Amino acid sequence: MADPKRLLTRDGRKPLVLLVEDHRVNQALGRALLEHLGCEVDVAHDGAEAMSILHDRSYDLVLMDIVMPVMDGSEATRRLRAAGVTVPILALTATPDDRSSLLKLGFTACLPKPVSASDLRAAISQALGATACR
Repeated sequence: MADPKRLLTRDGRKPLVLLVEDHRVNQALGRALLEHLGCEVDVAHDGAEAMSILHDRSYDLVLMDIVMPVMDGSEATRRLRAAGVTVPILALTATPDDRSSLLKLGFTACLPKPVSASDLRAAISQALGATACR
């Protein structure tokens, strides 16, 4: 079992993660958790903003909320996959029943809200082949 205090790395560097979340408190909590795991984090407020940001910068992983105003996470992921974007996209959902339909839309994995640090670490590690280091 991996040491939970060790930081995630990818190719010897911090993984770059785009957190897509509309709720400010969840943004702050998500950023803090991802940074605690060793990730560099940018935040988008909805799916439309995420699509724009992903057009301008490459990320190792996207952590995408499902229910958001302007453009929800499902629609953003559908459009990103249709445009050929292959970055791993992890869904954050409060409705675990959506799992199979979300995977069909192109999500790499689905995580229940609220997500635990250990579940998030495991999902990121699996999606990226990330390793842990001090």
